[in-house]
Amino acid sequence: MTFLRRAGLASMVTLATALGGCTTLLGDFQVGAGDDASTGGDGGGTGDGQVGSDGGDGGGGDSTTMNDGPAPDTRAGHLVLDKTTLDFATHTLNSMVPAMTVTVTNTGTAATATLTVTVTGSSFGRSGGTCMGPLAPTASCTVDVTINTTRTGMQSGSVVIADGASDMVSASLAGNIVMACPSNMPTLCSGSTCVDIVTDPLNCNTCGNRCPTVPNGTGGCAASRCGVGMCNTGFQDCNGIASDGCEVGTTNDPAHCGSCAGQCTIPNGTPGCVNSTCTVATCTGAFKNCNSNPVDGCESDTNTDLAHCGSCITPCAPANATPACSSGTCRIASCNVGFRDCNAMVSDGCEINTNTDNMNCGGCGAPCTGGRQCSAAVCACTGGTPDLCGGACTNSQTDAANCGACGHSCLGGTCAGGACQPLVLYNITTGSGQGLAVDATSVYFTDGASGHLYKCPLSGCAGNPTVLRSGLTSADSVYYDAGSNSVFVADGTSSVFYNVSTSGTLIYSVNVSGSFAGYTTPRAFFADASFVYWGNNGNANTEIDKAAKSNGSGVAINNPNIAASKGVWSLAYDGTSDRLFSAVFSANLVSSCPRGGGACSVLGTNPLPTGVSVVGNRIFISVRGTSPGYNDGGIYTATTTLASPAAFAIGPSYAILNGTLTADPNFVYWGGQSGKIYRCAVGGCGGVPTAITPTGMFFDENFIVNDMSAIYWVGGGSVVKLAK
Repeated sequence: MTFLRRAGLASMVTLATALGGCTTLLGDFQVGAGDDASTGGDGGGTGDGQVGSDGGDGGGGDSTTMNDGPAPDTRAGHLVLDKTTLDFATHTLNSMVPAMTVTVTNTGTAATATLTVTVTGSSFGRSGGTCMGPLAPTASCTVDVTINTTRTGMQSGSVVIADGASDMVSASLAGNIVMACPSNMPTLCSGSTCVDIVTDPLNCNTCGNRCPTVPNGTGGCAASRCGVGMCNTGFQDCNGIASDGCEVGTTNDPAHCGSCAGQCTIPNGTPGCVNSTCTVATCTGAFKNCNSNPVDGCESDTNTDLAHCGSCITPCAPANATPACSSGTCRIASCNVGFRDCNAMVSDGCEINTNTDNMNCGGCGAPCTGGRQCSAAVCACTGGTPDLCGGACTNSQTDAANCGACGHSCLGGTCAGGACQPLVLYNITTGSGQGLAVDATSVYFTDGASGHLYKCPLSGCAGNPTVLRSGLTSADSVYYDAGSNSVFVADGTSSVFYNVSTSGTLIYSVNVSGSFAGYTTPRAFFADASFVYWGNNGNANTEIDKAAKSNGSGVAINNPNIAASKGVWSLAYDGTSDRLFSAVFSANLVSSCPRGGGACSVLGTNPLPTGVSVVGNRIFISVRGTSPGYNDGGIYTATTTLASPAAFAIGPSYAILNGTLTADPNFVYWGGQSGKIYRCAVGGCGGVPTAITPTGMFFDENFIVNDMSAIYWVGGGSVVKLAK
């Protein structure tokens, strides 16, 4: 037991130092000591006129400061402890250790001042007790001290109890904290570290036995023996030999890629290893790794693979075709039905739909021309031009060049409903047309009112025909002679006819009455190589006369006494029988006369015949009729050697009204009372002809002629053409 008596300040400092942490209070001064018993530790403090204050942690020691109380016992040695040492013995780290208690007794005759308790040592601390204020005489109080087990090693300190400045007592503190090793680290090394010497590379088999490092890794301990502990990233110990450490680089070794067992295998190629992952290093031949998947290796044979033909990025998929990949080249094995490879380019496949392509219809290089469209592999005319004519599509219902049939031209007229429509060549404004003839380029006609012989192109003369002859008073007969390329025109009133060139030059004229007294009105011409023939209507009878065609000389009677009354309206020649046929209107008969001259015979009798036309061995006769309105007339026919012509087309609608007719090898044409132009096949039409013009196109005493391509007529005040 240690006793502290009142002494000088220097003596108390010395004592506090010796006690290793005792604090002595003297008036307003404080000398403190920390864990190291040095002056000025954390345990010190300055009160405000009081005897000290709570000294804080004091380097681990606790300090209790008591205020002034009753007058203390100032005798030294009146405080007594029940023990001088508190030994906590040995305990394991972090274990729970019960507190130890020291008891202090006031053996003096007076009460103490407020007791001050100070605990030093970083592992010790006051945890309780009853020493809190002044201690009465003979009274005792306790101080509870605990040890901190969170640090290992020998621990020391002290507990100091002071009665102001008059007395202090202290007891030493001691204890040993050791490690408590768990079962998985049962060995304690250096007194403070638990290890497993079976696996610890720093304490392998014995404490402090450090395992050396290994190539490409760190040393390790297993079964208390040093070896390879951990391999660096990208390395592994595949042979189990510690001396060469982690000998295998698994980052780029195809035989140990990513692990010791990571053997890379590449079908159709050579394996590689990149970043511990198997890769394809190279492919064999034409094989390629097109899906970038090393699992199936070089999976594509680019010699034959349609999806990767020649390379991974060249699929063989020509359009509209069955593809083939051969030796790495894409080809077209066959085209789909209806398609063709016309440009021999695989890139666009079988690019042509030959069912619809106008340039390759049904096959390559087979264009549709003339506006035709390709449909179902056939060039055809469609829509508004459904007919193919001359290699071009047209509408034969409206096309004037192909009206009703290919090549059927309307010759300047229009086409409607597949039929050519009449074309007015000239409108006669001063009267009505009478005589009519045609050559290869022009139509010739007379105007009874103006007394002119006109020439008009077959295309029309736009109101301005050429006047070939003027001063005619009754010009109702016009005849074109191809042999002399001239026109004969009769002026019936003056009994003169003229021969005029097609340019209008008068070649000659013949005065019929001057040659034969009593004969007037020349009408209806025919010319052969030497002569011109005409019907001469005398006052007493009718005959056919002739004259030299070249100059009009040698006028003579060719066929006398045809009839007792005048009226030759039409004249036609039959080359087979070499005879001239005439329609004698007033005599109601048709005569047949030898061209070489001589008497005539009667072919047949018909009431008021107006025209004759010969085709082959047949003669066609137009008859006006005798009933009121002349509607019992019509067309009759017979062979050139048969008398009594038979009815050919008879009826009120077809009856001729003082007009002529014309015929070609196929049809007979005439104008009926209905004002229409009719047509009937030369072989017959069952008595029912076809109207080929509208109503109002033909009138009384009109003339009709034809050439190889058209028929022409003078209808009232118009000269009209209609393509056959």
